[in-house]
Amino acid sequence: MTELIKEEILTTVKKKRFVILTALLFILAIVETALSKADPWNDLVYFFAMQDYIQTAFTPIMGLILILSVYRKKYTRTSILQVEEKGLRRSQGVIARTVSGSVILLCCYVLMALFIIVLGLIFGAHLSSQQTGMLMLRLLTDFLAAVATYAGSLFFLYLFAFPAFPMVWYCFFTFAAYLMLGSFVNSIIYRVCNIIIPKPDMDVFYTGLVMSSFRWECLLFLMGQILIPLLLTILVFKLKKLKEKKAPEEEEAAVPAQASEAENAEQT
Repeated sequence: MTELIKEEILTTVKKKRFVILTALLFILAIVETALSKADPWNDLVYFFAMQDYIQTAFTPIMGLILILSVYRKKYTRTSILQVEEKGLRRSQGVIARTVSGSVILLCCYVLMALFIIVLGLIFGAHLSSQQTGMLMLRLLTDFLAAVATYAGSLFFLYLFAFPAFPMVWYCFFTFAAYLMLGSFVNSIIYRVCNIIIPKPDMDVFYTGLVMSSFRWECLLFLMGQILIPLLLTILVFKLKKLKEKKAPEEEEAAVPAQASEAENAEQT
């Protein structure tokens, strides 16, 4: 399965759409920094600008780029053939795709962490060690939320074999839900959403760490948010059937047969 994971990673990151869109996302961080540099320009301005950029731009868009890059034409057929050619079970194929996507996300989040530090130095933001640590912590918790949301998106990608709905799903639960639930903090609605939706769950976990309170239950919720979609995806993929392709000779022979059948129908 390790070979399949490596193949998935290389296939995804080599795609032009992934390289171009990811590069644009990092360039957007430079633009955000340049636009934020005003009078006064200090550590707090940069800190809040980058924290807002991570939550409202980097996390939702990075996932969309990944889903779009993972998708390929005839998704169900190519996924089935991929595992069959390597002699693997379909469950291993789903796990490999989940792991490879998580590794790609991890690399992108680590690069963004380094990028934020370098941008701060270049633009003279003078972040304190505490502020830098909080931004790194924000990236870590958002990464965990991204992995869980990506696992849920894969379920719909295998179900529909088309990226539109998985992308909407990912965007909604990393961006729209995050904005809407801000009005329900400390309410029963928010607490229920913490159990179901990764982003608010990890936001609570982040706040707890900042306040020196480790919320174990948030990690338990996160495990369920990853494992349940993963198991459902495996089930859906196992139920998928491979449609046999007709050989060119059979297709050519089928055309005259269909024509003769149509002529007979007209005569009758």
